[in-house]
Amino acid sequence: MKLVFTISYRTYWGQELCIVGNDGVHQWTEKRPLVMSCSDGEHWHAMIEMPGDSDTLSYRYAVRHTDGYFLYEQGHERVLRLAGSSDIEIRDHWRDLTLDHTYGSKAFVGALFSREKKRVKLSARANVEFIINIPRVERGQGVAVVGNIPELGLWDMNHKLILDGGEYPVWRGSITLHASAESPTEFEYKYVIYDVSTGNVIDMEWGDNRRACNLPSRSRVMLCDVNFRYTQGSWRGAGVAVPIFSLRSQTDFGTGEFHDLKMLADWAAATGQKMIQTLPINDTTLLHTFKDSYPYNAVSVFALNPLYIHLDDCGDLNALGLKERYDARKQELNSLNITDYQTVVDEKWFFLRSMYPAVSKKVFASADYKRWYDDNKVWLAPYAVFSYLRDEYGTPDYRQWPKYKKYRPQDVETLCNPKNKDYDKIAIHFWVQYMLDRQLRDAVDYVHSRGVAIKGDIPIGISPNSV
Repeated sequence: MKLVFTISYRTYWGQELCIVGNDGVHQWTEKRPLVMSCSDGEHWHAMIEMPGDSDTLSYRYAVRHTDGYFLYEQGHERVLRLAGSSDIEIRDHWRDLTLDHTYGSKAFVGALFSREKKRVKLSARANVEFIINIPRVERGQGVAVVGNIPELGLWDMNHKLILDGGEYPVWRGSITLHASAESPTEFEYKYVIYDVSTGNVIDMEWGDNRRACNLPSRSRVMLCDVNFRYTQGSWRGAGVAVPIFSLRSQTDFGTGEFHDLKMLADWAAATGQKMIQTLPINDTTLLHTFKDSYPYNAVSVFALNPLYIHLDDCGDLNALGLKERYDARKQELNSLNITDYQTVVDEKWFFLRSMYPAVSKKVFASADYKRWYDDNKVWLAPYAVFSYLRDEYGTPDYRQWPKYKKYRPQDVETLCNPKNKDYDKIAIHFWVQYMLDRQLRDAVDYVHSRGVAIKGDIPIGISPNSV
């Protein structure tokens, strides 16, 4: 199978257009890229031979400067499906940074515009494929193609070619042009956004028609397009900014917790709001007093604040003989008109320390925890050691500590060794952060499922006494 890449890009003297990526057989790196050819400084092409059973191709375009620097196009790697064994001509466009790249962020793709992805298998006989990245397509909407040939409906919106959104924000579709004297060697087309429930077109891109010219008769063509040309203005949405500790409910323990974001998402969805922004949720524990309640004085840019943990999801309080005290303290704290920060934190740590010996062994042995620990060890271990030493020496000011004033990775490794006599005083922070992470992820997933995006504020800086 032969693959031919074509793309237009205006270069300057000494610059070369290259491809970096792999197809399962070839590996193109910055040291050994696939260098394209050009005769006029603008129209570039390259050809490779591939096995007929190749499935996918992932790649990006880059400009190699005379000093060896690589300037990459915007966006993630392109991914093409190479079903069939016929030759393929890939007609690409360089991807510049545009406003629409904003809509490719997780807030939009993973929440506001997210959709169920059901990938449709394209026809093996198709010889023209349409591929375009359009993230700004709201829920309940889809993308289609219309054009001046019967396969594209002859500009009739009732016979448009519906594209597959199974790889959203990438949309794909294909047609079969039969090789004959009457078959067109070129055609014109445009993309449209339509209402899935009614089929009505919501937006048809403005400007000149797109054109597919000089279509080969014996190979497949992939038209990899960019930039849907909207006739409508930019997307707009309203939202709410809120500190999580203010999201109090009867299921809490005297203060708002991560799981309360679910109810807030229900309210946001019901009132047509699209965004939730929280105040910083980082750990601010320095003195174990009410002074730690200020959310903009974090001790870590990664660690989450134990204030927001939901104790019911950390262990079986009844089996541990803690349920009676827990229910009494919960009722007392929830009945207050304000959050008693000091008491809430002290009580939560009492229950966490009481539950840790009974539940930590099973958690630490789980595959999920082990993956999470490995992914977060670079910040988690120093943070846990700092928290241990802060409490051990009675101050967060490491300059006053009799030992470990200077950070050394080997000291962290030694203290985090399970054979260390004080290991559990350190490892409890592993467990608490793991539970916080899981509870926050569960809440965020629910918020996204409601079509609401969520983002957090970050401190301008962190505490001078921090890790």
